[in-house]
Amino acid sequence: MGAWVARQIGVPYILRPLGTLDPADLQKKKVLKQLYAAVLEGPNLQGSAAVHFTSDQEAKTSERFGATTTDWIYPLGVQLPDPTGNPRETYNLDKDWPIVLFMSRIDPKKGLDLLIPALEQLAQEFPFYFVLAGGNPQDPGYEANIRDRSLTHPSTIAPAP
Repeated sequence: MGAWVARQIGVPYILRPLGTLDPADLQKKKVLKQLYAAVLEGPNLQGSAAVHFTSDQEAKTSERFGATTTDWIYPLGVQLPDPTGNPRETYNLDKDWPIVLFMSRIDPKKGLDLLIPALEQLAQEFPFYFVLAGGNPQDPGYEANIRDRSLTHPSTIAPAP
């Protein structure tokens, strides 16, 4: 609603869609989102001073609902450290076991309720390391539930940096 208010009173604003303009995401609850786009989001995009994307790919795939936008592409402000050492040596991991990494917010819509049982079945036949890197400070109960369901073979849950 902030963009709508800014548009009404003539204050320049920048939108940051955070993936909400992804065509795949727009297919979910499609009719509702089409109505929202026609009434609010399309005019908000058209009236924005710029739209901030974090990658070229996000900007290329994002739906504009017919609006012409000025796109700013600035990556997230994360400085990755120079990798030092070999994680397999540092953590004494078997070199023959693959590492499965799930790095995301721990949220019901991310599909962990499907992934973990599938990995549990896979683990019965193939050894691997599972690293779940992420968190959910807004829903610590869900995060705890996922932590409790964690795989029984070597795995870890690391908090998001």
